[in-house]
Amino acid sequence: MRRRWDTDERGRGVVSAGAYLAHADALRGAMAEPDWVAEDPDQHLLPHVRRFCEASDVLHLDDSSIEDGVLVLDLTATGVDNWRERREAVHALIGTFAEPATLVRELAQDRDFVVVTGVLEGDSVFAPHGHTVLLRVGGAPAAK
Repeated sequence: MRRRWDTDERGRGVVSAGAYLAHADALRGAMAEPDWVAEDPDQHLLPHVRRFCEASDVLHLDDSSIEDGVLVLDLTATGVDNWRERREAVHALIGTFAEPATLVRELAQDRDFVVVTGVLEGDSVFAPHGHTVLLRVGGAPAAK
């Protein structure tokens, strides 16, 4: 049996998440639409990021850029003891700009996060649109 975490004794779950596939499919479909990603993420998202980082004891914004429509945030994490605390801080930051539909994918444990967030048809009075963000978190290596 391949364990899913250190104390796992079952090796399997209890149900599928198939009941929520329609939500994932809706975001996936929107992501494939031409021109769905909104312009000027530095104007729409960056002020929220700056405000959060200025008040944070954990995450500090070192630099930001836009690469092919993706808002790239270079951050430094300080004052945390382990990877879970870093991840919690990153998710709190994401919460400052998250739209009703949001995908967060961690590419490297507590280091690199890809975020796709947006408004889908029917979510708002505003037209459907989205944002893409890459968070690169540096700082002292997190304890495992």
